[in-house]
Amino acid sequence: MIRLQALLGALALLALVVVIGYGRDRLDGPAGYVFTVGAAVLIAQVGISTWFGAGLALHAGSLEPATARALADIASMRGPVLTVAAIMLAGPVVWAARQGRFPRWLAVIAAVFVVEQFVELLTIIGPVGSFIAPGGPMNVYLGGVLFVLFVVALGLALALPETEAAHGSA
Repeated sequence: MIRLQALLGALALLALVVVIGYGRDRLDGPAGYVFTVGAAVLIAQVGISTWFGAGLALHAGSLEPATARALADIASMRGPVLTVAAIMLAGPVVWAARQGRFPRWLAVIAAVFVVEQFVELLTIIGPVGSFIAPGGPMNVYLGGVLFVLFVVALGLALALPETEAAHGSA
């Protein structure tokens, strides 16, 4: 099941890269560079985390529990650190929307996402077993859902004709 999850995650990354590519096309200057770096960091982090999770599943029966726990703990830090990449993706979209390159409703969604991601940075130091634990509910359920909402909204905004997107009609 974990390897199937890795496969589906890899396919989702391909779709994400397409949305990111079109999003980058509407950005210029420093905002475009920050967006590009954020995209690269996001894809690298998700890929590396998938290596840990799927790699552990290959020989689960022969792993020492301490080794498996250490590798799972390393992978669980993906969520807290991924917040920085998410901020680098959504922040430039807010800026570009203020310049009329994206609809205002996308700016609102991106801004809410950025604020939540800044708060989510606390999960780096969150106590184990709590809502703000590394890789815990705040990373997975709150941040994850808002990330998907942001990416879907970005894709929708990019699918609109640029004149509609620029005027923020929805």
